[in-house]
Amino acid sequence: MRHDLRIALRNLLRRPAFAATAVLLLALGAGANAAVFSVVRAVLLQPLPFGASDRLAVIWPDEFVSNEAIGFWRDRARSFDAVAGIAPGWLMALVADGGEAQKVTGARVSDNLFEMLRVEAAVGRAIATGDGVPGRERVTVISDRLWRQRFAADPRVLGRSVLVDEQPHEVIGVMPETFELLGRQTDLWVPLVFAPGTPGHATGMSQALGRLRDGVSVDAATADLAALVPEMRQGMSKPAAWGRTIRAQDLRDATTGPVRVVLTLLLAAVGLVLLLGAVNLGTLVLGRSIERARELAVRTAVGGSRARLLRQLVVEQAVLAVIGALAGLALAQALLPAIVAQLPAEVPRQREIALDLVVFGTVLASAVALAVGMALVPALAALRPGLQPLLRQHQSTDTPGRQRALGALVAAQVALAVVLGIGSGLMLRSMWHLQRVDPGFDPQGVITFRLQTTSKYRALSTGLPYLQQVRDRVAALPGVTGVGAAAHLPMSGYAWTIPVHRADAPPAPGTGAPMVGWRFVWADYFRVMRIPVLAGRIFDAGDRTGGAPVAVLDERLARSLFGSPAAAVGRRVGRKGGGRCG
Repeated sequence: MRHDLRIALRNLLRRPAFAATAVLLLALGAGANAAVFSVVRAVLLQPLPFGASDRLAVIWPDEFVSNEAIGFWRDRARSFDAVAGIAPGWLMALVADGGEAQKVTGARVSDNLFEMLRVEAAVGRAIATGDGVPGRERVTVISDRLWRQRFAADPRVLGRSVLVDEQPHEVIGVMPETFELLGRQTDLWVPLVFAPGTPGHATGMSQALGRLRDGVSVDAATADLAALVPEMRQGMSKPAAWGRTIRAQDLRDATTGPVRVVLTLLLAAVGLVLLLGAVNLGTLVLGRSIERARELAVRTAVGGSRARLLRQLVVEQAVLAVIGALAGLALAQALLPAIVAQLPAEVPRQREIALDLVVFGTVLASAVALAVGMALVPALAALRPGLQPLLRQHQSTDTPGRQRALGALVAAQVALAVVLGIGSGLMLRSMWHLQRVDPGFDPQGVITFRLQTTSKYRALSTGLPYLQQVRDRVAALPGVTGVGAAAHLPMSGYAWTIPVHRADAPPAPGTGAPMVGWRFVWADYFRVMRIPVLAGRIFDAGDRTGGAPVAVLDERLARSLFGSPAAAVGRRVGRKGGGRCG
């Protein structure tokens, strides 16, 4: 084998142009595959960093539910060993050591969440049973990122008192660096209180998660949840339509669902690029085999067997493939941080993306297998002709029959290259279009920030003047042409839902109005987001608290309730408090 390697390296050095071209073809394909496969492996393929993560499920992933409902499932859902709740995405004010308030993203979690996930704190302990009991000392667990940025990774942070939304909390633990739940980056966690009258007890502010019992499938859990709906409607005074879409979903699917299609298409596209590079390498090897036909014939004449010569040719291609794959992996390693930095925020588990040994070995083995496979047919063709005809030739190295065979082989490889090129282009085009689906607004030139207020400004009497001051100051900044506000940003994963019906056609007894998503918006929101108005008008200065309630409907709801957007203008819809369509 050492002799074969020496000969292979010597032959490649004698033809540097061929070697450089082959290495470049493989490096580009292998590098693209290594970078994309690193993302796909971390996001889609690796198990979640929880104990027995395949048994974890999200209950009703399309809805935020009340703590009352979570408590009901925790006591009655027989398909689950445990049910826990998390209210994510709360903007909180953190004050430590008497310093300035820092805006952080927090989550309120039930006291059994971390135990159900089977995950422990990296430092200290996680929130545990009893921490959410009303009247007990408030506690918090912080993220590794917050621990390092705000507390300089000081282990003495345990037991320290900090203010979270003006309330003292004791820091009891630091979570592992890779801990992430439902694809959302969170800075700290505080206990979720389950008691009547507390925030979120009767309103949908939390997401429910459960650990399936052994032998129970997601479908069986969905059937169990559906069977509990009638009792929940009666006991929680829910409308007849409530619970019709209830289901359980695997936690990993719920976490990666929004990006799964795009990443799969991207991986398929770069896979075709690697295959295309291997096909092109096969074409190069074919041309080189024609040049070496006399050399191979002479080596056969002096005693070289076809098997021995074939092994030599395969070793040469394997050396090329290894060099090209290693160059591609080095390229991927250099570019991967920049690629990760460009990923949308909704792509989960970004901190776990790395070019690890599994990615390294998979890409290297794939590149070598493809390169050797594509070069094997030309190598066999080069060894096929008889010895005497080739030795008698002075100008040509081919017999007529061999020329026809090689011509057919070239045609087949060119056809395959064209098909792969078209397929790769279509894959990339599909991914391009998926990324550019019209969201109903134009984000170009729009920047966002989240506003944190203390309890002093959470009443309308103090909050609206404060918000107006913020709006005026932002509007005065150079380059700002408009300022708007919304309770939740579009496509952020957060939404409130309410039942809505035509005021002149209330739901029949025993039925319920359809649940629709809604949000508060303010100031120039529609103009800033460049949301077109199909009929009627948007909000103006006269639409203030204390005036007649008004609403703006989207096109789908307007058509569902009134037949068309124009027909909805001036009509009334029924909801809590009522409202007239604008």
